[in-house]
Amino acid sequence: MQLQLMSEILDSLKVQLDATGIKSLLNWIWLTLKIGRQPIVWTKNFDHYQNYSQLTDHKLLRELQRTADISTELSPYRVYEYYKSERFSFAAMFKTYLQDSYDNKLNYISLSKKKGRLARQKYNVVLDHADESNYSKPAFFVIKDSNLITIVVRGTANKSDKMIDIDAKPEQVDGMYVHSGFYWHAQTIFQDLELENLISENFTYVTTGHSMGGAVSCLLGYLLYQYFLQTNENPKVTSYGYGMACVGCIKFSKYCSKFCTTVVNGFDSVPAFSFHSMKVQMERLLHENNKKFMSKSQQVKINQQIKDGQIMMQNPRLGETANLNLGQIFETLSQNPTSREISERCVAEDDLFPAGIIYHYIKGKFFQISVHDISEISLSIPSIFDHFGYVQMVRDIGIMLDKQE
Repeated sequence: MQLQLMSEILDSLKVQLDATGIKSLLNWIWLTLKIGRQPIVWTKNFDHYQNYSQLTDHKLLRELQRTADISTELSPYRVYEYYKSERFSFAAMFKTYLQDSYDNKLNYISLSKKKGRLARQKYNVVLDHADESNYSKPAFFVIKDSNLITIVVRGTANKSDKMIDIDAKPEQVDGMYVHSGFYWHAQTIFQDLELENLISENFTYVTTGHSMGGAVSCLLGYLLYQYFLQTNENPKVTSYGYGMACVGCIKFSKYCSKFCTTVVNGFDSVPAFSFHSMKVQMERLLHENNKKFMSKSQQVKINQQIKDGQIMMQNPRLGETANLNLGQIFETLSQNPTSREISERCVAEDDLFPAGIIYHYIKGKFFQISVHDISEISLSIPSIFDHFGYVQMVRDIGIMLDKQE
């Protein structure tokens, strides 16, 4: 059953990759690594942020600080900090990490589980599944504080979570496309909340999570929002995602701005990792690196594809049914196009993006941006560290607010 499911996912992956004009994921990675100056492109693209609004609302900043702090309780970086606090040597830490990851004994409690349990003791946890996760059930816990219900979803941490990550075939929900694997997990949590009698109009709901957890918490927020919308014009539901993986189409992303806020830290590449970003990356390759990184035969082949219009991409600016091929997109770009400029021309109706109102935390400031501003992947060492850097962001917000008060 698992082999059949994996085969279906891989077949879907191949079809979607072929649709972008890229023959294999390895070829795309090779092309991406060829662009050694990609981070420089990103740095240049930040210049237009000076025209964007900045987050200054103290109440929202406090809530971002609270939810980001809770969301990262289950993150690998917090476990690493716990290792250090227990005075583990690097060798002992690595050995313990491997044992934690692969020891399947029923009575074995990993150090990461121990740390997580200690962290959750400071909250009034009424439903705790944070130590459990498999292909059909995500890891999450629920905090109850008077009438406030906070649902925290863990990000990717094991093999079954990775299977959910790659189960990315877009699924139609209410006329919009969403990530099928994440939607499945969100539905599972919703059902658990119903079984525990934790769904009531008497409660105010906050859903939050980091990485995959941010995406699942957004979809859970959507399910709760739609459920209460039947009887209340203003459902008391809010979602916060940190380093959120791509979760829904552009239409879904805009709809979620009613209740969802997403924060992207620095060069974090997880919110940009999608089939759409591959198309943006390919256009960047054509625009800036065609002659530099492609052989003559490759140039001739891809130029012929452009000429014949074999690579087609939907352009929403010209209407839902209008399409531009790569050559036509190329002709409409400015001399130094931003990620946003390229991305807006390459959107298909089932491309997946992070959702809601998006803030990019960079240089100590929160800029409100478009999903298109972060749709180009920057594969670099900073992009890895920044994905786990939300713990430091929490501390930065605290310092920022203390200075302003």
